[in-house]
Amino acid sequence: MENKNWILTSSITGCLSLVSYTVALIIDLDGFIWHLNSFSIGVLLGIALYSLSKSLPKTVLSDVGGILSLTGGIFMSYMLMLQHGMVAMNMDYEIGENMQIYNYIQLSTDIAFDFFIGIGLILLCIQMIKMKGMIMWLGIIGLITQVLQIFFNLSTFPINPGLKGYFDVGPLAAVWLLILFVGLPFFIKRLNADQA
Repeated sequence: MENKNWILTSSITGCLSLVSYTVALIIDLDGFIWHLNSFSIGVLLGIALYSLSKSLPKTVLSDVGGILSLTGGIFMSYMLMLQHGMVAMNMDYEIGENMQIYNYIQLSTDIAFDFFIGIGLILLCIQMIKMKGMIMWLGIIGLITQVLQIFFNLSTFPINPGLKGYFDVGPLAAVWLLILFVGLPFFIKRLNADQA
């Protein structure tokens, strides 16, 4: 029963994080709702990936992968708080070139988020590859996606790869996460049925 709770927690918080992310991209929010929605994305994603680690067989890979992913979620929320602070600061003061210093701090925090989540997901994907069925295939795709994401992010550090003209793996990773979070309860149920 505990495993079922972790699976549902991963699926629900993961889907909520992706909904919050989508809302942040397409709806022009402001004030309290803007802050709450944005700051929740990383917290929800961290909880979702930590819960995923608890849904997988207990190994060093799943334990460390869950902790690193949770840390990455914290970095994501922190990065978004920095972005909101920069927007507020830019609106309140004429800071011109000094803003570039703050922008590099925010960009570095963005890469820290990708790095911790990426390493965490690599470990979780290796654990998923050891399983059977759709979970295994999602693990293979996720592993490739995360290795590419880390490679491009570190190659263009601290600038986002997309801004440097390289392939931005982020949207592909988001689609992978959507498939994982929506399908997780079904994939695990099917895996358990096949093993029975």
